[in-house]
Amino acid sequence: IQDAAEAERSYRRLEAVLNATGHSAGLTGRQITAFAEEMERSTLATAEGVQEAAAVLATFRSVAGDTFLRTLTLAQDMATVFGGTLQSSVTQLGKALEDPVTGLTALRRVGISFSESQREVIKKLVETGRQAEAQRLILDALEKQVGGAGAAEQGGLSGATNRLADAWGNLLKVLGATPQIVGPIESAVNALANAVEVVMGLLQGRDVAMVAGRLTVQPDDGGARKLAAMEARLAETREKLAKPGADTGHRGR
Repeated sequence: IQDAAEAERSYRRLEAVLNATGHSAGLTGRQITAFAEEMERSTLATAEGVQEAAAVLATFRSVAGDTFLRTLTLAQDMATVFGGTLQSSVTQLGKALEDPVTGLTALRRVGISFSESQREVIKKLVETGRQAEAQRLILDALEKQVGGAGAAEQGGLSGATNRLADAWGNLLKVLGATPQIVGPIESAVNALANAVEVVMGLLQGRDVAMVAGRLTVQPDDGGARKLAAMEARLAETREKLAKPGADTGHRGR
């Protein structure tokens, strides 16, 4: 259930960003999710991780369509080669694509190199309003340096282990989203939680009562009930002492 809930939260965050940016990415949440699931199968990234990175990338409004999906893939390649997370690589790459002229410097610090001629071409494309072409050149240069690294990491024993973990996690998410399974599990977990609360309440000296057919710990009023009982006993004692002939314990004085 927790895995299913986390997957839903990840998707809702992505949808929220897409709506906030006016769907400038040119893709729907479902399309991005389908791509994220494909990346999960072909790399060590998780679908939820790709969706989170996509939500970050969507804030860079000039990155759209095929460039958007290609950026996600190459960001995973960057993370594989240079370290860091998919999300941090997406942020670096998104900044470079949003502002190619100054972004190239940031990518060079990470380890991505561009020739002088490439930088000049990219600068001229941006100056003439052809930013999409400039973005394509940046991604082409990046692909020649790190392309395929994320997919290569999925091979061998580590890849097989990751595939098993992904398959198991996806199974849990499907189970957690199935009403016929969630209902009984939720009831059982709630019953167990109630039993633990009752035991803790008894150990703490709290009152327990039968409510709606089950034992329930009564709200802790901070000792108000005990204080009220003490006040009632004190009032009763005063009333007895006030009666004529009451033994006050002060005879002979």
